[in-house]
Amino acid sequence: MMMKLSKKITAILMIGLFSAFLAGCSQDGQSADAAKPDTGAVQASTADASSSASKKGTIEDKDIVGVWINHIDTDINQKITFHADHTWTENQHNVDNIYSGTWSIKGDHSIYLEPYGETIEINPDNLKEMNVVRYNHRLTKED
Repeated sequence: MMMKLSKKITAILMIGLFSAFLAGCSQDGQSADAAKPDTGAVQASTADASSSASKKGTIEDKDIVGVWINHIDTDINQKITFHADHTWTENQHNVDNIYSGTWSIKGDHSIYLEPYGETIEINPDNLKEMNVVRYNHRLTKED
């Protein structure tokens, strides 16, 4: 009983913290994000030669669409699915579709998630690696 209660409390606290964070971000506006350069790109040792982005220097929809898993911070059980219609869904803490919205390509190697204002950097040396900049969550694309 204590373990189930603890997980529920943890989930409620996480959702509350995330909601408070989003409320603070909405007051700051997106102009602050636009004014500062994006940092925190994922570093990698291998290149994805099959991707169009490696050849053209910029990512395309097909580089993003698919399932991305956080294999580093496994305790949050994070999985983000990017769909071809530019929608996305996220599973975390064993809760399906805890977050969702739309995505768009922003720059050569980054995407932007609405409605949360998140920037995700795609590793230019390995297009199957991404970093959620604000949280430093690193995910890899499933084959």
